[in-house]
Amino acid sequence: MSFRIDHARESQFWYFLARRAAAADRALPRVFNALTVRAGELGLPIVYKPRHAAAWAVICQLFVLTQPIAPALRRFGFNMMLTAFEGVLGPQGFPRMAFERILGNIQSPSFPDRSRDQSVVDSFLANGLRLVDESRISPSMDSAILETCLADEEMCTLGAEVCQPPSNLLEDTVSEYKRRRPGLLRRYFMIRISGCSTKISMAAGVALSGRSWRRLKAGSA
Repeated sequence: MSFRIDHARESQFWYFLARRAAAADRALPRVFNALTVRAGELGLPIVYKPRHAAAWAVICQLFVLTQPIAPALRRFGFNMMLTAFEGVLGPQGFPRMAFERILGNIQSPSFPDRSRDQSVVDSFLANGLRLVDESRISPSMDSAILETCLADEEMCTLGAEVCQPPSNLLEDTVSEYKRRRPGLLRRYFMIRISGCSTKISMAAGVALSGRSWRRLKAGSA
């Protein structure tokens, strides 16, 4: 289905899309658990806690959904989209930081010949994890942890499942938005005015707990 560009100029549409993406896939906790189990099998001191990992899962799905549309948005529309996402996914600035980090990983992949989709998965795997006990794990281990995680086929397969948006989410959202648009406009602006938006806030702007990387270069700190 063709995407109506006039919807892309309305911030409440992007807010609606982010809300639907965040609520769409109830199977994610199962995949997060499988990632944690696999990390244990690899001897990695990391876990994928649902609350933290879910923020990165949803933002990676939104990145995949919006990339074909992004060039037509221009700077104003792109910034408006990220601001609307921020109304759903906290903390403040998280969607913009996450998009920048994903784009950085696409431009400078963790491994040679990594595709765009694989780099999105790498971004989730690296940023969606938490160290089991950061105080007991030396920062010098960070590179080895990431390299082992991103080189494992099973971890990447599970990560790809996480980053895949629900089927027809964008098309269904466009149709539903068109049907409900008048009421959504009123509700969106009432939320923005009152400041009572319920965010899916997960302190999500970090990679290995308190540690973070701008790029995921395997074999480098």
